[in-house]
Amino acid sequence: YMPYQTYTSTDDVRKWLMTQQSENKTNNFGFVYKENNLLIGSGDIGYNAEKDSWDFGYNIRYDYWNIGLATEASKCMMKFAYDNFGARDFSANHAVDNPSSGRVMEKCGLIFHHFGEYSKFDGSETFKAKFYNIHLD
Repeated sequence: YMPYQTYTSTDDVRKWLMTQQSENKTNNFGFVYKENNLLIGSGDIGYNAEKDSWDFGYNIRYDYWNIGLATEASKCMMKFAYDNFGARDFSANHAVDNPSSGRVMEKCGLIFHHFGEYSKFDGSETFKAKFYNIHLD
């Protein structure tokens, strides 16, 4: 359900990371499982001027699903933006066919706002989606 294509080479990832550093639009994170020091996923959070909100997203290796790590990582990214940038408004969305991500958003305090859709960056697929947001004081 991710909007981007999966990278298959380290060189492609390095190139992508360099564009992220130079564009500085989002804050990117790698998620490392403390018990074994394994990189198990990644995420990002960044300000979306159109929404006047901080959008975030994440992905976790399938074999580490359903143990609360996506929720923990998302809360940490929100806290990072809150503490470092004064972020108070947050938003996220998920494919309707991926309700587990909706539960993550709800556990982070976000509230369902509306239905919509999003597409992969290359336009190859469009997903019906649920959009969530929250304002923190």
